[in-house]
Amino acid sequence: MSTAAASLFRFIDAVADGDSSLQAIAVGPDRRGLGIGSRLFGQVEDEARRAGCERLTLVVAVENESAQCLYERMGMTIVATSPRPALLPDGQVHRMAKPL
Repeated sequence: MSTAAASLFRFIDAVADGDSSLQAIAVGPDRRGLGIGSRLFGQVEDEARRAGCERLTLVVAVENESAQCLYERMGMTIVATSPRPALLPDGQVHRMAKPL
């Protein structure tokens, strides 16, 4: 694995103590805009609170603007952006977080 790819994976895999990390929410194209993503996110958020987590975090591809908009509507903010890996031009991600 290249150094750039390893750096990206370390960025993605980093989860601080007290954080709950959301790995993925996926809604099929024919079901988007119906509030399903918001409901799924809300369930994840509730579960993280019940588990005693202090913050919810996730990573999202920089070019995935529709997902970023959903997460921002849910109260998430961008707290860090990974370096752009030279061999993975679409590999840059934002870390987003929300206090619980």
